[in-house]
Amino acid sequence: MVVQGKINLSADRRYESQTQVIAQELIKSTRAKNNIFNRVRDQMRWDDKVLEWTMANPGLRVQMFRFIDAVPALQSKAEIANHFSNI
Repeated sequence: MVVQGKINLSADRRYESQTQVIAQELIKSTRAKNNIFNRVRDQMRWDDKVLEWTMANPGLRVQMFRFIDAVPALQSKAEIANHFSNI
């Protein structure tokens, strides 16, 4: 921070210490098992496995993409169940 042409080192140190505190809190929270980053990572792994399994099975792949295309139009659990029973 510059004050009338001079560097204000105490303000710089204060901002640096606050930045360090925030960084340490972020690191601590990302190491927790139930944080948002771990949940997203775990979800992506699950999605990748399902997609890999689906792509390996041509019949399942066609049905899965038909379902994905239909989901926005389905308005209830009954409609979803009916869609699956008609596959």
